[in-house]
Amino acid sequence: MILPIPNEYEEIIRYIYMIIYPIIFIIGIIGNLLSSLIFSITDLSQTSCGIYFLLLAIYDSIGLLGGLHHCLILGYHISIPNATYCRARNFLAYTSIDMVSWMIVAISVDRYVKVKFPIHARIYCTKKLTVIIACILTTILILKNIHLATVFIGDFTDNAADNCDPNPDYPTYVKFFENVWPWIDLTTFVLLPFIIVTSCNIFIIKYQYKRHLKFGLRNLDRSIIRFLLISSISLIICNFPVSITIVIYPYISKNNAKNDHNDKVVFVFNLLRLPAYASLAFNFYLYYYSSNFTEAGQCQVHNRPDYLSLASNENDENSNRLTVSTFANNLATILGLSPDQTEKSEQPMFYSTRPLEIPSSTWLFHIEGLDRLSNTGISLDDNGEFDIDSIHSKLSQTGNADALSMGSVIIVRIYYAYKR
Repeated sequence: MILPIPNEYEEIIRYIYMIIYPIIFIIGIIGNLLSSLIFSITDLSQTSCGIYFLLLAIYDSIGLLGGLHHCLILGYHISIPNATYCRARNFLAYTSIDMVSWMIVAISVDRYVKVKFPIHARIYCTKKLTVIIACILTTILILKNIHLATVFIGDFTDNAADNCDPNPDYPTYVKFFENVWPWIDLTTFVLLPFIIVTSCNIFIIKYQYKRHLKFGLRNLDRSIIRFLLISSISLIICNFPVSITIVIYPYISKNNAKNDHNDKVVFVFNLLRLPAYASLAFNFYLYYYSSNFTEAGQCQVHNRPDYLSLASNENDENSNRLTVSTFANNLATILGLSPDQTEKSEQPMFYSTRPLEIPSSTWLFHIEGLDRLSNTGISLDDNGEFDIDSIHSKLSQTGNADALSMGSVIIVRIYYAYKR
């Protein structure tokens, strides 16, 4: 949708879309291309967040391509009076930018689940379920925007501001598009995603603060909080202004037709498109960086990384196997390795009895306080299976079920396991 631009502002808008949009487009395409490569050919393609980031990059790129339409019309005064082009462009542009918002929602919810339910995240944050969720979202948004690919789109009258506006031969649809559709689009594109993303981020920030108090950490990880806030604020700042302008413009134009106030609203509306397009260009940089603390092989979220040491198998120089080498304070375990208690005090309480190659999708749990369990005489060898539920069961058998709530066994953090 393009609003008619008054002559006194036309030259300003023309230069903005002629110069600035191509810069945004080039930066965005390069960033999204790099993102697509990272999340399609590396081990990150097997993670839930990795799939969401790949889709985010794809839809960002489609949205930027759709923005070339405004660049051509506003910046270069080039129009394409073709109905098929207009319908395909409108449908793909609206669907892609909707999917961008909901991929950000999916990333935020995925991050929330991994923080709130670290153990169950291995069940719910899988590649298969991620693909299913993405397909469901795509189907819903296609159904929402399918009318944009029909005969209702295409205005080829002599005074048309944009050939891709609603078809004036269908006045009922024109009224729907101008008065009802903007509210639907505002809700699905901005408001609902903002509410969900912000809710997830608030919980994670609250969790970080509580952990800061509970474990007496010296420093609260402000970088995490800073980028969580940025992710929520950028979503609303970049997309809300242009969406709400589309909503209110019909009412302003009716009451202030042909006056200077209306001209300024049109000018501002065309300016506000740029932050929305800029968000498509910089989403990858922002959300990839801000999510490093929960996902990606090269990052770990524990504030004391010396607790867990990753090393290659000493018996095989070419091995990429993950083995246990040193644990601070003789406590910790790795899920999937056979735990075995040793009588040698200089050895860790738990160690690997066999080299085991861990798939890239495996989660490593660092458990603090296992040394206290030895005082209860509880055997933690559970046929090679070691998890928090088995610990709870064994504690219950000896009347120590409340040990978990008292903090004797605490899951401190989650590591993403990857082959070095």
